[in-house]
Amino acid sequence: MNTHAMPSRFHRGCRRLTTGLALGLALAAVLWMPAPAGAADPGAAPRVALVMDGTSVVVIASRQALYAFVDGSDDNAPIAGAEVTVETGTGTGAMRLQEITPGLYMSGPYTPPSVRTPLTVSVATATATLRGSAELVLPAMPDVPASGGARWLGWLGLVVALGLALLWHRQHAIAAWWRPTTPAT
Repeated sequence: MNTHAMPSRFHRGCRRLTTGLALGLALAAVLWMPAPAGAADPGAAPRVALVMDGTSVVVIASRQALYAFVDGSDDNAPIAGAEVTVETGTGTGAMRLQEITPGLYMSGPYTPPSVRTPLTVSVATATATLRGSAELVLPAMPDVPASGGARWLGWLGLVVALGLALLWHRQHAIAAWWRPTTPAT
């Protein structure tokens, strides 16, 4: 009987331990990885509404920009062709929002400077110029990485752990082949 080809009870136990360890590490990595950024409810974006002389304006801070929905407060008909500007009280001046569809206006890149940001909104149409003030309040948000960096590092850690477990397993399987379990006669 060739005893060199049969793995010992010790080596079978090591193989099971290595496999269990690799599966446990994989499960732990998947469970402990943070959710991807942007997975929050899109309805949770900070917003403020103003009603000024028959015109309704809703300003939303989302996706690193300001959006303004401008419509009639009586009939909700979008007001197209208006000139919409927003001052944020940071001393940077007024941001002019561009119309992207009738009644929907968007700013350039914008990140609220603080939890509470005072806004002054101006809407100029062919018939009137309206101005109103409000305060944009950011909700309490958990610390979530802005990029998928933590998720990427989690996957990298999983790959390294699995590679090390397989390397250790393979090294011990080869060592068992070279090391006889019974003395040669």
